[in-house]
Amino acid sequence: MYYLIIIFIGIAWFCWRDNIKCKFPITSKDIVLITGACMGLGKALAIECAKKKCKLILLDVRSDLSLDLLQDIKKEGSEAQFYRCDLSDLQSTKELISIIKQKYKVTILINNAGIGIFKLFQDESMQDVIKTNTINYLAPVMLTQEFIKDNIKHIVNIGSAASIVQGMKITAYSASKHALWGFHNSLRMELKHQNSNVRTTLVCPWGIKTGMIQGLKTKLDYFLPMMTPEYVAQCILQAIEAGREIIFIQWYQFYIAHISRLVSSKIVDWFILFVQAKHVHEFKGRQE
Repeated sequence: MYYLIIIFIGIAWFCWRDNIKCKFPITSKDIVLITGACMGLGKALAIECAKKKCKLILLDVRSDLSLDLLQDIKKEGSEAQFYRCDLSDLQSTKELISIIKQKYKVTILINNAGIGIFKLFQDESMQDVIKTNTINYLAPVMLTQEFIKDNIKHIVNIGSAASIVQGMKITAYSASKHALWGFHNSLRMELKHQNSNVRTTLVCPWGIKTGMIQGLKTKLDYFLPMMTPEYVAQCILQAIEAGREIIFIQWYQFYIAHISRLVSSKIVDWFILFVQAKHVHEFKGRQE
């Protein structure tokens, strides 16, 4: 038993060391495209990338927020180009990407943009479901397909703990993130089979302090606090540079996500009802 513990600790240490090693540094030669770049995690990612002096291509439907972001990036000594983009319109997005590809050789794609329309399923419209899945799943798939043709260096997809764990008022959102999880993991296997140089990272964070999940509360908030966008952005860039394939940000998120798949669904459902049901009526999300 003693030797097994030593071996386990040794393997854990090796994996930890390998996961923080900077194998693929982000430099001023990189051109990073970020979707949903003007708010929350997207904005934090843009600022962190700017600190590394790389060129930034920023996409967001909120053009009214772009000026402040561009000024913040300029303060960091980096350059950025903003394009208004509504990812729910796949055809116009594809046309915009074609224009961008003619001007820039994007090396890192971060599919960050996401939407959450948090209602009980019977209160959701099909328009809500279609819009959620288009922005959260189909748009990242399309952008990935467009840039993978050019042998891009790295593709990052922002998933969610909802890619694995169920909850209330997230039926459409969870479905879109489950789809992204399946797509990303299957794509990674294809790239490995083809001996491709394209690297991929799937990010599955727990709660992030952004307006998108406004009102989300559970009985475990004290033990599982929300993370700041800045902290998550730093973790994502570290993961890109380390070549990590899947990250859950906090160590306990990994275990929660995977244990939920090993135990009875009745136990998982009871637990989620216990921690969320009391506050589910407060969970509204961003209202703008």
